[in-house]
Amino acid sequence: VITRYVGDVTGDMAQAELPRLWARHREVLAYSSLVDTTAFTGAIGHADIRAIAALWRDFCGGTIPAKRSAIVSRDEMIEMSAKAIFTEFPNHRYAVFTTRAEALAWLTERGG
Repeated sequence: VITRYVGDVTGDMAQAELPRLWARHREVLAYSSLVDTTAFTGAIGHADIRAIAALWRDFCGGTIPAKRSAIVSRDEMIEMSAKAIFTEFPNHRYAVFTTRAEALAWLTERGG
C-alpha cells in the first residue's frame, strides 16, 4: 500500500482521512506500506501519530499486524522521527529511504 503525503497535511487531516481510506480499502490489513513524504510540507506531531496508531489498532481489531513500513523522504531528520513514530507500531519493521525504488525493493525482497 502506498500513501503519499503532498503539501501541507496536518495531523488533524491525517486523523480524519486515514480511517476513511482504510474503510474503503480493507485490503490494507494484508499489505506492508510505503509512505512517500517527498512532497510533504506539513506537520504531523507525535501526539497525532499516537492518535493515528490508536485508530489503526481499532481498525485492525485491537492488534496491529506485523508488517514492513518503508518511508521515502528527503528530510535529514527523518531517522529520528521514524524511531519515535514506530514506537507506536511495535510489530512493524521499518526503514527509511531517499527513493521510492529503494523502498519498493526492500518491501518486496524475500521475507518482506
